[in-house]
Amino acid sequence: MSLTFIIVFFAIIILINLKNIGVKDYQDFATSKGSFGMLAVSLAVFASWYTGSIFTAWSDFNVGLGFIGMYVMIYTSLMLALMYSISEKVYLWGKKYRLSTLGELMDLRYRSKTLRLLTGLTGIVFVSPWLILEWIAIGVVIHYATAGAVSLFWGMLIGMLVVLVYVVTGGMRSVITAQVFQGSYMFFIGVGVMFYLIYYNFGSLDGAMTLLSEKFPDALTFPGPGWDPPYTYWTSLVITSGIGALVLPYVFNKLLVADSVRSVKKGLILAPIMAVIFWAAFSFLGMGAHTFDFARNNPYEAYMWIAQLTGPIPMALMSVLIVAASISSTAAIIQSISSLITTDVSLVINRKITDKQSIFISRVAVVVISITTMYVATLGQEQLIFLALYTYQAVVLLFPVTLLGLFWKRANKVGAIISIVLGLSVSLYISLAEPAFLADFGWQGGIYGMLVAFTIIIIDGFLRPVDSHVEKLWKDIEMAKERPHLRKDQKEDVV
Repeated sequence: MSLTFIIVFFAIIILINLKNIGVKDYQDFATSKGSFGMLAVSLAVFASWYTGSIFTAWSDFNVGLGFIGMYVMIYTSLMLALMYSISEKVYLWGKKYRLSTLGELMDLRYRSKTLRLLTGLTGIVFVSPWLILEWIAIGVVIHYATAGAVSLFWGMLIGMLVVLVYVVTGGMRSVITAQVFQGSYMFFIGVGVMFYLIYYNFGSLDGAMTLLSEKFPDALTFPGPGWDPPYTYWTSLVITSGIGALVLPYVFNKLLVADSVRSVKKGLILAPIMAVIFWAAFSFLGMGAHTFDFARNNPYEAYMWIAQLTGPIPMALMSVLIVAASISSTAAIIQSISSLITTDVSLVINRKITDKQSIFISRVAVVVISITTMYVATLGQEQLIFLALYTYQAVVLLFPVTLLGLFWKRANKVGAIISIVLGLSVSLYISLAEPAFLADFGWQGGIYGMLVAFTIIIIDGFLRPVDSHVEKLWKDIEMAKERPHLRKDQKEDVV
């Protein structure tokens, strides 16, 4: 039954994207030319953010440790609040100057192709581990749903082929169209299934938490049983994850797909509500599963196991939920990386590339990225979750240049480039070498790297005059706010 549900789900994704096949304009492939409304934006952000790997690699936090898994809700809220705060400027500049990536925005703001290339390469390198996790999640759920009849490899391959069909042919327009469906399933069906599993197996939410507090009270404490990192570790994890998530390519580019500023802002108000409700259901079910010996000892299988324990229909619905989360994130990541390769690398190296060639490069990149990362995924998933967490310690170094570039006129390209290079070096050194003189403090490398980056940009900003082009960019925003274009029916006045 589970396999049938998954096949039907895949078929629906392909069918709803038939109209998007054959996109011939690169801006359309990269950003959909800003054609989606508030609900689509909120569902796309939601579906991109919650990955299928939360049910596999990430489940050790909720099922294995308990309460500490709630930390994701905190940094998710931080990320979405930051997205809201920068959404207006990003959208208005993006609309006027036809931007498709963060690197392109940095090039516009700082007038630096070097910074654009550096931003793009950082995104490509440090977002890839998430893609590997998602291939594994797809393979695991299809393998589990078929009782082992479909191997992990073939499960990943099936998922990859589905993603390739609609991302290669339709680009961002297909990704968002699919995410509206995937996000709707994740929220309306997925949340319902998870709460049903809680009530079926424990009688009520209160019953689940009471049982947990009686049998495993440590699971309701911070940071949970069997692990005792310093408080500063979790504080820095929340900060770097929330800030780093903002500049992840597949998250940031959702600011450029809306049809108006109003759609962006309303979408980013609705998205946190959905995110909190979804993660609450996910966490409470995981903590309840902690009371089962099998789930506690096999957290990577816990969510599928408890669904299977409940019955074939809940198992089928849970399987589709995990596949939906994986496919939506996978498609978003692949599409964003392909845009980075085209916009921030290829077009920087060779500015004579035509629009048609840009689409071709992006489509080839989608295929190459998919095959390469899936191959790496076949090598195993041990420690990949921590590798993914480490990526935040790197991408977070794009935050200072983004924040100060958007809100401080004195930020300039020299300080921006030096801040990324030195900040990234500091962050990776501390994260990987773990020097003894800093270990006791518990702060992660990304925190130190950001402090270095902010310091460099601010000092350098006061040493140089404001770049002349910056005044024009600020004037663009002022003029846009004075016009009635913010209304959805007059959105074209932005350009």
